[in-house]
Amino acid sequence: MNLTGITALVTGANRGLGHAFVTELLAHGAGKIYAAVRRPETLAAAFPGEPRVVSLRLDADDLGSITAAAAFATDVGLLVNNAATLEGGDLLAADGLDVLDRAWRTNVRGTLAVTRAFVPALLRQRPSAALVHVNSIAALCPFADVPAYAATKAASLSLTQALRRELASQGLPVFSVLPGALQTDMAAWLDCAKADPRAVARAVLGAVLRGESGEIFPDEGARAFWSGLTADPASTLFVSPQKK
Repeated sequence: MNLTGITALVTGANRGLGHAFVTELLAHGAGKIYAAVRRPETLAAAFPGEPRVVSLRLDADDLGSITAAAAFATDVGLLVNNAATLEGGDLLAADGLDVLDRAWRTNVRGTLAVTRAFVPALLRQRPSAALVHVNSIAALCPFADVPAYAATKAASLSLTQALRRELASQGLPVFSVLPGALQTDMAAWLDCAKADPRAVARAVLGAVLRGESGEIFPDEGARAFWSGLTADPASTLFVSPQKK
């Protein structure tokens, strides 16, 4: 796959890992990048004076906005499903169901809705097309700090793997990304070691270019977790993120 001249769409593009993906795609020579966000007015400061970045309203919790975005952006060849919500708290807390519901609507239902809306465009761009889902190592372990997030990311991982199977016969590769904690506003309250989102985005795009199959662990923390999990699952599961 060649990213030069490609038309990409990145959800949650105005900050954090989404912003890093847009920045790295620009560096790789992408021809157009739809920066999909809930509030397009936030993009002016994020990518000032960059004509290749096209503002696009898309709220993963709003099915109407997803349909409208897909009707507008019909030339997408690379979809990066990055938008997510992250809240802490115990599942049995008073607001546990509300937190889980919000996480489910964005992290699972929203991810699938965006994918369904843009797969026709991706299929038209084959063989230079790909689908990238940003999951998390939390999908593999219900970390104590973020159990609702972990549960929905586990569902998103399963969804990604099912889509990979469904789309394989149509020649559309599906990449599943499982990073560790990142240096982003969304995860600022977490007290653990965090990776640079720009380095993570660079590693993911490198894996896409190489056509690597399976799950992508794009940072040192994620790779260390996976190594520990595969070597000794019993001592790796049901633990809090490693403290600084």
